[in-house]
Amino acid sequence: NKKTLWKHIMTSSTEKSPESILNIDFKNSIASILESFKKGSIIYYTCEGVFNQISISSLVLSNNEYATEVYDLRLLSDITNIDLSLNNSDIDTINLYGGLDYHKSGKTDPVRSNQFGLLNTLTRQYNVSQSSLDWPHLPATFKEVNGISKIYDLASCYSNITSGSLVTEETVRNMSGRSPNVLHFATHGFFFGSENFNNNNKYSISENPLHRSGLVLSLANDSKINEASDYTNDGILTAYEISKLDLRKTNLVVLSACETGLGDTDIGDGVYGLQRGLKLAGVNFIIMSLWEVPDKETMEFMNIFYREMLKSNDIYKGFKSAQNQMILKYRNQPKKWAGFVLMN
Repeated sequence: NKKTLWKHIMTSSTEKSPESILNIDFKNSIASILESFKKGSIIYYTCEGVFNQISISSLVLSNNEYATEVYDLRLLSDITNIDLSLNNSDIDTINLYGGLDYHKSGKTDPVRSNQFGLLNTLTRQYNVSQSSLDWPHLPATFKEVNGISKIYDLASCYSNITSGSLVTEETVRNMSGRSPNVLHFATHGFFFGSENFNNNNKYSISENPLHRSGLVLSLANDSKINEASDYTNDGILTAYEISKLDLRKTNLVVLSACETGLGDTDIGDGVYGLQRGLKLAGVNFIIMSLWEVPDKETMEFMNIFYREMLKSNDIYKGFKSAQNQMILKYRNQPKKWAGFVLMN
C-alpha cells in the first residue's frame, strides 16, 4: 500500500539526523515508491519531521538518475495545498534585494568575523550561536540580482533592485498590500535550533519558532541581537514579522540564502520557519535552501531559473529546468544544486 508506506516513512524516526535515516534503507524505500509511478509523472508530496531537511529531488534511482530527472516532483507545505487550478504564471514584476551593507560603513571587520567562527564571504553560512554577530559581506549577491534584473529587462518585464543600506525592515513593511509578483532576497538567512541556544541571544531563547528564523537586512551589524526585546527595527526580519505582512499579491518569493527552509518541525504541520511566515502572509510559491550553497553556483542556478521561468511563463518548469541544467554540469556534486527546493 503506497499510501501507508509513504505515511510510515514520512513520520518515522524524526529524532534521527537526515544522514542516519538515509543510511538505513529509507533512501531506498522512498526511491522505490517514486519508481512505482510512470516516468514523467507529476508527483505532489509533503514532508514531515526530519524529511523536511532532505532534498527528495536529488535521490538517486535504480537507473542512477536523479529523481528530478525522471519525475516532476512538486513539494507542498501542506497536503491540503494541492490546487491544480493555481495560476503560477504571475511573474512579470520583481523586487530584488542584494548587495546589502550590514555595517553603516559597508564593510565587515574580517578579524572580528573570524573570531566568531564565520566562514569566508564566498558562502552564505555563519555561526549563529553568538550573542553579537558580524554578518559577512556577500560580494556576489549584487551581481546576482543585477543579472536577474537584466533577464527581466530582456523579457520586457519590470524589475527593481534595492541594495546597500536601503534594504531595511521598513522598506519591506511598506510593500505590505502592494507587493510585486516576485520577491528575491539575496542575503543571509538563519534558523536557531536547540543546538544554538544562548541566554544572551533574544532570537535563540524565544519560545516562538517564528522568532528563531529570519532574514538579515541592511545595517544588521550595527545593532546587538541581545539588546531590548523589540524586534521592530534591528535589521533582522523574522518569520513572525513576515507573517504579519499582506503579501497576497506576491506569487513567488525566492530566498537566495542559507538554511531558509529550516525550522522546528511538527508532525502533520510542516516546518515553522520562514516558509510558515511567508505562507501566513499569503505567498503561493517559495524557493528556499536546505543547506549552505556557494555564491557562484547560487548565481548560476538563479540565472537559469529566471531565464527558463520567463521563457515558459511557468514557475515549476523554470525550476525543474534549472535543476536539470545544473545536473548536466555538476552531476557528481549535488550539493551545488540540490539544496534549493520549490514549495507551494
